[in-house]
Amino acid sequence: MANDERVLSDRERTVLLLASEGLTDKEIARSLNLSRRTIGTYWERMRAKLGPFPRTQLVAKFLRHSGEPSYGGLFQAWEDGVWILKPTGETVYANPRVAGLFDLGKDETVGQDMRDRFEAATGHKLDDVIERAGRQACKFELRFERKEGHPVYVEMRASPLGEEKGRVQAVVLLLSDVTTLKLVTRTLDTCDATLAFVSEVSCDLIARFDAQLVCRTANLSLLKVVGKPKEEVEGQPLEELGEVFQPVVEWKAAIQAALDDGLRSTITARLPDGSPAVTYLFPEPTEGFQARTVMSLTRTPLASV
Repeated sequence: MANDERVLSDRERTVLLLASEGLTDKEIARSLNLSRRTIGTYWERMRAKLGPFPRTQLVAKFLRHSGEPSYGGLFQAWEDGVWILKPTGETVYANPRVAGLFDLGKDETVGQDMRDRFEAATGHKLDDVIERAGRQACKFELRFERKEGHPVYVEMRASPLGEEKGRVQAVVLLLSDVTTLKLVTRTLDTCDATLAFVSEVSCDLIARFDAQLVCRTANLSLLKVVGKPKEEVEGQPLEELGEVFQPVVEWKAAIQAALDDGLRSTITARLPDGSPAVTYLFPEPTEGFQARTVMSLTRTPLASV
């Protein structure tokens, strides 16, 4: 496996490392912001490269080989920071990503006691982190600022490594920079709030459907046009809303297609008075290309003026 391990991608190694900490595939998927199906695909690829071994055996082989002197080469190019510490706080190994995250020079990690520097940067005592990780794998959310003042958000997973006579020999910290994800999430939250406001005051007829084809929201303009109260529309399956979304067969097919392929589309809907109206469907993806919800926007003649 020592030779085969070189062909593993960074993401495959990360999956193995998280699995070695006892995380389930569901937890790994959540940690890496991927779907469980994608994690399953990684396991299939690793078995094709390393052999048809059970999950636990793959992890065991990975840990055995990554613990050899060659492990440094395996971790050098990882996109996540890998930091191995003695219980005393002395750094045994740190890949270049660790220095990048904490604004450290190449010679400021290995062999150095990082307790004061770590606490100054993150506000967490390194001794507390090491103590908790020595008992069981754990997770921390870190926020600190770089020298130039920019905020950094890091998700850190810590786990014990190599017990001898009941004593932990070292602790492994896996550091993932989630700054971009945090900023994007905040932006999307702001966009959702803005969209909700615009939806309520818009002359367009706006609704949102989930993956089960249930209408989750309907704005005031839509409710006025169809002449129904909110409780008779929101929370109802699309197939039972034929009077609202016409023709309902075309609506169902178009929304399902948008959920499946994640592509925007347009259909010609009919208003309750029978007049045609163009409807735009906007998938709202959350994992890869898989959409969780679809927003429909029907442009009425009044809104087009």
